[in-house]
Amino acid sequence: MQTTSQSEMSIPRRVLIVGAGLTGSVTASLLRRKFQNIDLTVWEKSRGAGGRMTTSRCPDDPKCTADTGAQYISATPSYFKVHESFYQELLSSNVLKPFTGLIEGEKNQDGVKHFIAPAGTSSIVKHFLKQSGANVHYQTQCNEVNMKDNPSQWEAIDLKGNSELFDSIIITIPVPQLFNFKGSIQSHIKEDKERLEAVNYSSRYALGLFYAQGTDISLPWTAKYVTGNPCIRFVSVDSRKRGQDEDNIGPSIVLHTSVPFGIEHLESEPKQVEEIILKHAYELLPTLPKPTNIKFQKWRYSQVSTPMPGAPGCLVLHHSPLALAGGDAFVHSNFDGCIESALSIVDKFTNSKI
Repeated sequence: MQTTSQSEMSIPRRVLIVGAGLTGSVTASLLRRKFQNIDLTVWEKSRGAGGRMTTSRCPDDPKCTADTGAQYISATPSYFKVHESFYQELLSSNVLKPFTGLIEGEKNQDGVKHFIAPAGTSSIVKHFLKQSGANVHYQTQCNEVNMKDNPSQWEAIDLKGNSELFDSIIITIPVPQLFNFKGSIQSHIKEDKERLEAVNYSSRYALGLFYAQGTDISLPWTAKYVTGNPCIRFVSVDSRKRGQDEDNIGPSIVLHTSVPFGIEHLESEPKQVEEIILKHAYELLPTLPKPTNIKFQKWRYSQVSTPMPGAPGCLVLHHSPLALAGGDAFVHSNFDGCIESALSIVDKFTNSKI
């Protein structure tokens, strides 16, 4: 007969994670490793996993892809050491590989290592989700969360009115979206309103440009940071970044706008913004061919510019039943910030007295 440890007995059986981005997926994976019998469910409002680590596909050729969110992973020597197990796992699984291309205009950072995801940055998130064995529901947006008694649980309701009961809820969405929840959880969120409202994000736009097989992209670098342009801040030959053969797979290019441009045009019509970005792209890169398809991406919450004061890793919204909020906004904005938040969430989850 199998025995269950005291810690295993005290852990909630049904857990909902809201958001299938990097923090949510790593949290799910870590919880599965720690508590094998846990029942994990993930609700994600988008059509696929990734969050800001999203990979778009060309409608005409699914093999032609573009990372319209995070471009590559940068690890400082200290974080590479602290999070070595995560990096080694991803490298040994070929989810990550060292970035070997030229990045023009990059700031010199001593000892920083860059990594790319050959299958797109969303593959990093998918790797951890697969490990977690969680029941992932896409196109499912959490709309309302209410506390229920006898037993003490959370009722989560999606936009379609479907509801489920959970022993614990972990929310890993951009902080401003916390205030959109309906239900009794809002009173607990508002208890930390001042600290949560101190969090700020930058906003920007991205375009993924897709080309037919054999299209010549005559640019001397893999990626370039642009200075002095009123619109474009970063350009990446995305297919080259991942070492894809452009004769067999159509090349792709990603354009990221500057933060000031993103703020100025945040509420503008998408088609108008797309035309402005393309105009600047052709002025900046006169040899750039016309794409066969374009992916337009608006990032209202692009990067965390001001994290929560004290960088707590996560926030306990309620102790019993347990409700936690996490994400890189509770640490700092990058891959390692998400890992740190996930570790903090799992620590709070494990040590909570349910």
